[in-house]
Amino acid sequence: MYEKNPKCPSCGWLITQKRGSRRGKVKYSCSSCGHWFQINRSRSAVDNGKLALLHLDGVPFRSLADQSGLGVGTVFRRVNEVLTKLPHCADITRDFASKYTGILLVDGKYIKIKGYDRKLPVVYGVDYQSHDIPSYRL
Repeated sequence: MYEKNPKCPSCGWLITQKRGSRRGKVKYSCSSCGHWFQINRSRSAVDNGKLALLHLDGVPFRSLADQSGLGVGTVFRRVNEVLTKLPHCADITRDFASKYTGILLVDGKYIKIKGYDRKLPVVYGVDYQSHDIPSYRL
């Protein structure tokens, strides 16, 4: 049975040629514009929130990529999208902590971190009455 090749998604040209396969998917080339494409691309049903939670638990990007079947760069972008949408800890304290007084005592110290030759400064703010740490910077 004759199977019709798909049209080019770039220019809409109907004359395309099979040009091999990659990872089990057939690749096509457009005769008009030279665009390469493949059909039946499977989209991963991996939840970005779950990827971010696993990364926050300490799972490296490479392991997440192997588990999900995605590329390392794709996993990084998806996790980064989720993490940039998270609110800052100081905003959460202001909005939800009824005991937050608004008086912040700022302090800091130097800590030794593996892989660095010198100690790095950590600056943090402590709530005056509740003694919570709503904000810090490394």
